[in-house]
Amino acid sequence: MEKIDDHLLKLMDDILDDLNQTFRHVYPVRNNVFSKIHDVFSRVREVFSLLYTRELEVSKEKLEEVIVMLKEIDVMVKQVDIKDYLFRTTKDIYREFSEALLLYTYLSNDASLLKHLDIVKNEIFIEAFFEFLGEIRRILIDDLIRGRIESVKRHIDFMDSSYNILFSSYFPNYFFPDYKRRLDILRSQLEKSKEDYLLYLRRRGDW
Repeated sequence: MEKIDDHLLKLMDDILDDLNQTFRHVYPVRNNVFSKIHDVFSRVREVFSLLYTRELEVSKEKLEEVIVMLKEIDVMVKQVDIKDYLFRTTKDIYREFSEALLLYTYLSNDASLLKHLDIVKNEIFIEAFFEFLGEIRRILIDDLIRGRIESVKRHIDFMDSSYNILFSSYFPNYFFPDYKRRLDILRSQLEKSKEDYLLYLRRRGDW
């Protein structure tokens, strides 16, 4: 019995030592990554503000700065084998960046920055795409208020096409959490957008 007890205690002690060594690697890198992520979040927020006011050239410059910063973060994380420990830390900023990049591309008709999405995981990109479509809904309402009918038609067509493509896939929660819920939200946004558009046309006498 004593040998088994000693063996189990030694096993636990060895595993704890291994965890401590990993932690000593993770801790300083995580702190450095956090510092950079804070700067990236601030820059991405600037991009969104610029996109809302259609300052597209400056938006592109800021996005290019964000891309450089994200690649620096990627290098930091890859220096040691700790990416899994930092996934939650980095996931949000990659999603925010992807959403901003998608919105810039849509508004500017400039696809030159899309090549940099290779630093974003597929799941994060799809999450960002759902968020991006929510922004399209907000822009649609803004354009409807201003009477930009051609833009409104484009937004509805794009949301409709996006929904059809996303609906063609199904992922259970264990593989892609909340995929179906996000799809349901998008369908609701799309239906409401069509209703708003038809109501506008009726009020204007075009329907």
